[in-house]
Amino acid sequence: MTTILVVEDDDAIRANIARLLKLEGFEVVAAVDGAAGLARAREVRPDIVISDIGMPEMDGFALLGAIRADDQLASTPVMLLTALDDRASMRRGMTAGADDYLAKPFTRVELMEALQGLLRRKGRLQQSIEQAVGEVRGTTGHGGRGGDPRSRPTAPKAHDLEPGQELLRLRGYRMTRRIGAGGMTQVYLAEREHDGLAVVLKVLDAGGQRATEHLSRFIQEYTLLSRIEHPNVVRIHDQGFTDDHAYIAMEYFPRGDLRSELSAGMPQQRVLDVLEQVARALAAIHALGVIHRDLKPENIMRRADHTVALADFGIAKSLLQADNLALSQTRHGDIVGTPYYLSPEQAAGREITAASDLYSLGVMMFEMLAGQRPFRADTLDQLLAQHLNAPTPILPSEHAALQPILDRLMAKAPQDRFDGAQGFLSELQSRQLLRTLAQQR
Repeated sequence: MTTILVVEDDDAIRANIARLLKLEGFEVVAAVDGAAGLARAREVRPDIVISDIGMPEMDGFALLGAIRADDQLASTPVMLLTALDDRASMRRGMTAGADDYLAKPFTRVELMEALQGLLRRKGRLQQSIEQAVGEVRGTTGHGGRGGDPRSRPTAPKAHDLEPGQELLRLRGYRMTRRIGAGGMTQVYLAEREHDGLAVVLKVLDAGGQRATEHLSRFIQEYTLLSRIEHPNVVRIHDQGFTDDHAYIAMEYFPRGDLRSELSAGMPQQRVLDVLEQVARALAAIHALGVIHRDLKPENIMRRADHTVALADFGIAKSLLQADNLALSQTRHGDIVGTPYYLSPEQAAGREITAASDLYSLGVMMFEMLAGQRPFRADTLDQLLAQHLNAPTPILPSEHAALQPILDRLMAKAPQDRFDGAQGFLSELQSRQLLRTLAQQR
């Protein structure tokens, strides 16, 4: 059974959290302040620590520091409870090594979702350690692959760096090269020092007044990703803060995004395979109340085994959590997303729903099958007008059997599209089954 230590000086709040956790089947240990919490942590070795920040004797920051300094407790996930929109405390806690935060007041659903995210990340960490150990054993245990794995060069190669580029330094990572930039965000290819894992580091300049909204969106992306566990969604490995930067360490995709494959031409079966995988990812995030809002080939990443993963949740919106996390919200009338893939409701600045992602999936479907985007124009206004008013374009004749699916995905009215990503999957699978049966006759 999972044991959770709750450290909270307010008797009513502490009792309420303990009651909620016990009802969910967790074993709960409680403490009234940081000093008592540290003693209990050393005694019971909890799986997760939930701690308030403002407490007598030893506050939450001091408790967090003591846990991270204790060899037996250092890897224990710690969630800090903060006042709503208390960004200073949140940033200080993340810098000190907190794994997550939860704004007070919070609901049972929010608490459970945060805990499940911590438990999943803890499980992934253990899996990564076991995998790394297995790889080392495999490297030294087969003929022709001998040698000490520690002798493998890990320093960045000079030719991997752009001329004149200063290499950012983050503790625990060796930077290889910068692979992208946008606004206040830099993206680096890096190597995790403790196990050599190649990762993509998304780094935000968190200093100055201009960083406030960007930091909110950055934290939103991490919060959303950390609560999604699905093979077709990008994996997140780590997050943190320095004095000047916030960063997320994510899965590295050496094969790049779907754009390169699309440009080379895609056979119909591969298109259907990609559509099915992306739809499964959408079904998973929609079930958690998350809308991606920027579906496009550049945000579909490819793995070596031909699976794909949905990435870049920077403008995604959580219907369930965003208000409670005090993150910046998109107002009605704002246009969010990439214009070529916008749904009509996005183009008009109306309410965005899960059906908006399905429209964008339809735009991608047409582009993969036809080799060009469905709507093209010389100006943004003309392009948006086509999303709003132009009929769904006709697929090439060899793909005519898929036109009814495209028509529903790209229906102008959200209610005329499929009943969620799962409804689209059911239609896709039934058509594939019918085609298989026809081939067998």
